[in-house]
Amino acid sequence: MINSSNDKENSKIYGHYNCLLCGENNRWGLGLKFEFLEDGRVYSKFKVKRILQGYEGILHGGVMCALLDSAMVHCLFHNGIKAVTADMNIRFAKSIPCATEVDLYGELIEKNLSLYYMKSEIIYDGKLMVKATARFMEKK
Repeated sequence: MINSSNDKENSKIYGHYNCLLCGENNRWGLGLKFEFLEDGRVYSKFKVKRILQGYEGILHGGVMCALLDSAMVHCLFHNGIKAVTADMNIRFAKSIPCATEVDLYGELIEKNLSLYYMKSEIIYDGKLMVKATARFMEKK
């Protein structure tokens, strides 16, 4: 079932309004906004700020993981599903430079009972920088 509501409505429905990544009530948050694409994925553009760096000039790996997780959970939200991360596998292909803009995608791959198999990726300058696969457990 596709949930046609927008991020602000999803935030209220799923109790995400204080989320560090997407919550509109979190003044320290990253302000992510996702849109639902016709192919079933979600998409967000993200401006990489220097305050989020790990090693000199590159985005912190933990922030990358959080961005990927957020894309996957928002894909679930846009499909009318409330779920939490059960496990996640990340593959870092390239470093992401700070002070750039990246494209973030999340996708539902498969459902098996109450588990959802997800995929997400961060693209910069047309190149895959980091990707993740994860399982999410439905939350009642």
